[in-house]
Amino acid sequence: MCGIHGKESIRPSCTGSKICKRQYGSQAWPNGFAFRYQVQGVLPGSDQATMEASFERAWSKWARVCPYTFQKANGNANVTISVVGANDQFFLQNPQTQAYANIGPSGGEQSYVRFKGPAFAQWTPSAIHTLFLHEFGHVLGLSHANDPNSIMSAFIGNMFSERELTNDDVVRMQGVLSASYSYYKRSVAAGKNSSAREERSKTHWRRYQEIEGKKK
Repeated sequence: MCGIHGKESIRPSCTGSKICKRQYGSQAWPNGFAFRYQVQGVLPGSDQATMEASFERAWSKWARVCPYTFQKANGNANVTISVVGANDQFFLQNPQTQAYANIGPSGGEQSYVRFKGPAFAQWTPSAIHTLFLHEFGHVLGLSHANDPNSIMSAFIGNMFSERELTNDDVVRMQGVLSASYSYYKRSVAAGKNSSAREERSKTHWRRYQEIEGKKK
């Protein structure tokens, strides 16, 4: 979630505890998940082709550290990237905000990124790229970082330049993925242990029946 704060600096307006929870790995998308996006609306000073190129350049940076894919949908989108007006409910409540997105998977496979169209008179490709790089970090499961240089910082410096992920962004993304994998391993192990206990109980019951049968 992003809002203006100072010259060429963007503040993601993720202030409420119900909106912005610091995440270090509590949620991640399934390994190999395919993000299929569609674009609704055009930002001032841009066009759909330019926007899509900016989104895909931003995604290519996350793709280096995530086991997911990102492609334009063909009628079956699970990510909606939309341009809305300043009267959007979230923007009304957070007037400095320039964009916002869902944080990680939450009850389904649908995600969204919403840009406030009138935020800038002219949206440059670099600004679109860098803001989307930040917002899609939220979609991937990250919230705001403490490192002020991180792309996931609450203040995005040099937003009108095409930013890169920092080491902090990469480490935190790996934390999301590794924690999710650890949870999966624990779940599998618990399932195996449960099955083993059930099998031992069946074996003990069969032995008991055999012993009781011999007594008769």
